[in-house]
Parts: sequence; structure tokens; C-alpha cells
Amino acid sequence: MSEYKYLKDGRKVAVVGRLNNNQWIVQEIFVSGDQEFPCGEHFVETTLLDKPPTDADVKEYRARKNKEDYINIRKKIAALEKELADSNSSFE
Repeated sequence: MSEYKYLKDGRKVAVVGRLNNNQWIVQEIFVSGDQEFPCGEHFVETTLLDKPPTDADVKEYRARKNKEDYINIRKKIAALEKELADSNSSFE
């Protein structure tokens, strides 16, 4: 029988095994009605919680993640704009 844990974003996962001292191999749990079963690919996670996070914790996690994603996207856009400007200047 698998051990069940929770991720910071609230998803329930089955623990497949330990990868190393800091990482676990897990598989997300699919819920259909009153049935739950592991589904999908295995993936590596570093933080596992024993109980589901509160709604406030999930909102805080998602807000922080969205901000990080936004910053990374803005950096990629700036790099592409610079690359485009450099390539345009080479044609002149």
C-alpha cells in the first residue's frame, strides 16, 4: 500500500520512493467520485506535507509561483527583444 502525502499546491500524491536525501518520487492521485487512484507520470518533489495545506497556504503558494513565472517570462521577452534588435541592426 502506498503512502499518501500532499504538495504545497494542495495536490494529493502517492509516494513511490525516495530518490535521494532531499527528493521523493511521487505520482499524483486522481479523484473520481469516492474513488482515488494513482494516475499519470511519476515526478520528483522536494517538499511533501503530511496533511493538506490550508486554502490560505495554497493561495500564497500560487501567488508566489505566478510572480516567479511572470518575472521569468519578462526576462525571456527582454532577451528576445534584444536579440531581435541586434539582428535588425545587422541588416542595416
